[in-house]
Amino acid sequence: MKFIKPSAILLFSVVFLGACAHQPTPEDVTRSFWQAVVHNDLDTARKLTTKESQSSISVLDNKKKMLGRVEVGTAKISETTAEVPTTLIGEQNGKETRIELNTFLSQEEKKWKVEGDKTVNALMASSLQSMLQNLTSNFSSMGEALNQSITTGLGEFLGELQKSVPQMQKELNQFTDEDKAREIGKELGSLFSKGLQDALKQFSQGMDELSKELDKNKAKQQ
Repeated sequence: MKFIKPSAILLFSVVFLGACAHQPTPEDVTRSFWQAVVHNDLDTARKLTTKESQSSISVLDNKKKMLGRVEVGTAKISETTAEVPTTLIGEQNGKETRIELNTFLSQEEKKWKVEGDKTVNALMASSLQSMLQNLTSNFSSMGEALNQSITTGLGEFLGELQKSVPQMQKELNQFTDEDKAREIGKELGSLFSKGLQDALKQFSQGMDELSKELDKNKAKQQ
């Protein structure tokens, strides 16, 4: 009967333990997957994706280099599935963009693979939410600016009107002539009309600016 040499057993143990130690974690796979997307290397990304969902990642085109780097959090593992918090960082119109989502993984042949369909859906949902938040923020900023413009215009008009009324009242008290009183009344009405016209003009300018911003947002979405 032949006995296995201790050295052979030791070598086998080292190889086996080494293989186990280097088994990629969900975080490793997630990082490698998104790094492949960053470099627009979809062939590598597909190899890290489950077989049944490989076709779904075709939409992850980064030819325009809008995605620059990736941050990966700690995985939440449940037996053969995992979710990894992921932040995709890029640049658009000179500003940094950050999209947060969960990368979904499952075990395939005892290896962690990205579930492409679930992950792409999570990316789409997060991108839409981010876009709506930015749009809401832009509307809020434009609304505040418009409100400030109108308030300032009306405030200046009412201030000038308040200054003019005592003088006109004084002049009215000095004259009993009906025609003269009517003439002064017309001057007061003209002043009031001009103030309203200025305020409406500022309002119109604000609406034009709002319309231009909406057109810009539509162009970006296209």
